[in-house]
Amino acid sequence: MSKIKTFWKLPLRVKFYILIASICLPTFQIVIYFIPLRKILSFLNYSPINEYPGFINKRSAVPDSLNNLVYSIKVVGNHFPILKIKCLAKALSCLFIADKHSKKYLTLHLGVLISNKMIKAHAWINYRQHSILGEEIKNSYNQVACFAQSETSKSTTLD
Repeated sequence: MSKIKTFWKLPLRVKFYILIASICLPTFQIVIYFIPLRKILSFLNYSPINEYPGFINKRSAVPDSLNNLVYSIKVVGNHFPILKIKCLAKALSCLFIADKHSKKYLTLHLGVLISNKMIKAHAWINYRQHSILGEEIKNSYNQVACFAQSETSKSTTLD
């Protein structure tokens, strides 16, 4: 009951993000099992990069709207009933929901950790050079891929 009271005390924008995240997170959690990641990223207009574009390297404060979005994704992702939401679903949801201005500065990073004959994978999001989602454990992972928004027009189909 106290969580419901807390929800109603939140600002309207955060409530909106929580509702959108509660739809996007389980959707992406299911989609990543059936559609290859490169197709999903193509749909979101993201492509692999070897180095950061110059405008991403400049450090600046993370906008409040993006902080609210990340907060909402973390809350919904960590408390979602039934499904255990993975870091990749959280990252893809963040890329999907983010506004146009923030989206061009977001980068998706994929990393692996090999320990005790086990391979673990992790996904995290950076805004320019700030880690904003999945930053808790990213330092122990070796980055293997990085994706940024493409400059070309947005693809609307999953070829």
